Amino acid sequence: MIQSDPSKLPHLFAALANATKAFRPIVKNRLVKIKPRDKAEFEFRFADFAELIEATRPALAEHGLTVIQPTADEEGKLYLYTALIHSEGGALVSKIILNGPAEGVDLKVYGIELSYLRRYHYSAMLCLAADDDIDDDGRAPDPWPDDAPARKTPARKSAAAPAEPARVKSKSEAMQSAGLAAGKLEWIKSKCEALQLTQETQAKMFARHGLTNLTDMTAEQFAAIRAELLTL
Repeated sequence: MIQSDPSKLPHLFAALANATKAFRPIVKNRLVKIKPRDKAEFEFRFADFAELIEATRPALAEHGLTVIQPTADEEGKLYLYTALIHSEGGALVSKIILNGPAEGVDLKVYGIELSYLRRYHYSAMLCLAADDDIDDDGRAPDPWPDDAPARKTPARKSAAAPAEPARVKSKSEAMQSAGLAAGKLEWIKSKCEALQLTQETQAKMFARHGLTNLTDMTAEQFAAIRAELLTL
């Protein structure tokens, strides 16, 4: 349905890279309450479709880009297309099948499906963070799941065995270790903020685990604090 000239894609990629730098921050301007049948109620924030367009369209247009979302019938099936098009002829295209307006079905149902998919596909095409990043129970994703394989305790060496020289960490290994520690600190701070824990409550919790300074936290202390936060 939508043709693209592959030789023009480099121009599209360059224009998109420049346009994304000019996108204004996305405002999550809608709040909904989700009431699962067997789980506690939670709130979910997202940016509506108009907000996504207002935050991105000016920058796209300035760099010769636009997004169109037509529907088309192909061999008896209805599809929604999302196409990012550049003025020089390049295009990135995705499509998804629609249920379509069936006979006897309220057209509002079809309209809801179409609006929902347009918003999500527009966001995906432009790589926008337009929704709260949560699991299906309203909790923020846990980057350290419980099912991580346990570390085995190495067997003790006999007294006669010569001691191996300590291996010095490479620069990349040291940076990776520091990044992991920083990620754990950020997770705890974000979780405490999401739970609206006061500074006094946080201090008491850290004290229960023998911790006075988060930067001195051991792996065992993090595991214990994390387990407690996940029960709240």
